Amino acid sequence: MRFVHFSDTHLGASNFRLSERRQDFYKAFKQVIDFCLEKKPDFVIHTGDLFDAGKPDNETILFAIDELKKLKKAGIRFLVIPGSHDVSVEGTFLSILERVGLLTNLSNPRYYENNEGEVIVNGEVIGDAFICGVPGRRANIKEMYEHLRINKPKSKFGLFMFHHIVSDVARTEVFADIPKSLLPLGMDYYAGGHWHEHEELRVNGKPLIYPGSTEHQNIGSMEKNNDKGFIYYDEKPCFVKVKTREVSVLRINCNALTPEEIMNKCLNNIGTSSNGLIILKLCGELRRGLKGEINRELIRNAYKDAGWLYCEVRIKDLSDPGKSVVSHKKTLSEVEHEYLRKQGYSKKEVSKAKAFINLFGQSLTRNELSNAVAEAMKLL
Repeated sequence: MRFVHFSDTHLGASNFRLSERRQDFYKAFKQVIDFCLEKKPDFVIHTGDLFDAGKPDNETILFAIDELKKLKKAGIRFLVIPGSHDVSVEGTFLSILERVGLLTNLSNPRYYENNEGEVIVNGEVIGDAFICGVPGRRANIKEMYEHLRINKPKSKFGLFMFHHIVSDVARTEVFADIPKSLLPLGMDYYAGGHWHEHEELRVNGKPLIYPGSTEHQNIGSMEKNNDKGFIYYDEKPCFVKVKTREVSVLRINCNALTPEEIMNKCLNNIGTSSNGLIILKLCGELRRGLKGEINRELIRNAYKDAGWLYCEVRIKDLSDPGKSVVSHKKTLSEVEHEYLRKQGYSKKEVSKAKAFINLFGQSLTRNELSNAVAEAMKLL
């Protein structure tokens, strides 16, 4: 049995309001589809956030239709669950794509039965596989998982799709949705979505895999600059890398420099690129002047003239004279937690505050900000 598992493609998204970045999300998606057309797996699954918005724009809709038509023509089933970005107040656009025969939406009510408070989850059988899933709902998540029962044929390979972050994933902090122990037992592959990094765990000896997003959705992801891709399962899971736009992260020591000297140092480190993205992380303590005097727009334009598509100048780790930066023995998150606790806030209140603090300094579109705030608000 062979299948492809990908997730969090966020079609229609972009960074820095650049049309080139929107095209990057399309190109990443197309690479997965082209791989499927070449390998001809038994089926393809997508674990949520196919689109970046519940109501995609016409360009994004047409792109998705064209790509999914290729799978249909090749006789390859495409099964999906909606993620948090795929849903609007009017429902999910996935329902329309299902109506015209381009995908199977496993969150369709026909796959669920309520039996005295117990939610029975049905699915699709394709060859030796039984595929089912739950959507990326945000309300009463733990309660939902506590009442799930999977109606899986005993002889089939069970594949469970979900769009939530389990607490066993490192670095999730307050954004984890459920403990891993709440996932339904008896399945053979747990296909995760919503976590944008590639992560592989185990549930009772069975693989629990987040393929991660297929593109860098924000500055934080670009700073990590981890590989983006998807899972190709052929008797065992294998991570396949997607080719993305070049991203460079340059840490510049600005200790004991003036704003003018910092600008000169940045300009002397430009280098050349063919439409790559670069993040300059300025660190240290100024000798005199204020970090706000650094002309970041001038630096960005200079890098653009040198062939970079976009340059992000980050001054979070740079301090004005007499205001030393945080000791590197503690992470910024740890310092924030320690400070808030000293102010008398409870652990729960600290978690709420940090959820909002994490939004500061990010270059987010209106839709990205709305979804990030919604994630933080669920803690209130």
